[in-house]
Amino acid sequence: MEPDKEYGYGVDALTGVYLGAALSDSEKDLVAHTMHGAPTKLFQIVRSDTSFQLEVRQATYLPYQYPGPSAV
Repeated sequence: MEPDKEYGYGVDALTGVYLGAALSDSEKDLVAHTMHGAPTKLFQIVRSDTSFQLEVRQATYLPYQYPGPSAV
């Protein structure tokens, strides 16, 4: 590798992003918004309700729909 040379990867190189259990909602939203439309899958790490374990669930992201101007 050369220090002054830029390297890139194809869009298919990143196959998944795991969102940690302690990540704040605003941080999750930022990552999900950035990844929206990409072929990369999002996964959410959650604490189990029944045992001392972490679980992985595939996450889906729907961008926030801002309300349009109200008809007055």
